[in-house]
Amino acid sequence: MIAIEQKNQIKVFKIFADILDLSIETFSSLGSLHEREKLIEDAALALKNEDFKQAAILFEKIANICFEIGDDFLGKEFYGKAEKITQFLENPF
Repeated sequence: MIAIEQKNQIKVFKIFADILDLSIETFSSLGSLHEREKLIEDAALALKNEDFKQAAILFEKIANICFEIGDDFLGKEFYGKAEKITQFLENPF
């Protein structure tokens, strides 16, 4: 089963959650993981396009999602990336 559009992906997640008898908390985590992956793609694109301000904003959002789902290691990694970019933008030389 493939769902490209986000509204269909949510339906697929719900179907899998029902089949696997997952709790609401687990299902919510799946949504957060999907959102995090989408933001990572967006951040990579922002970096590719040299939109560093947007990349920093996205990295901070990614870090917050990581902390929410209990992935402190990646949260710190992405927060560090956001901080480095922000510092560079404030002091480019």
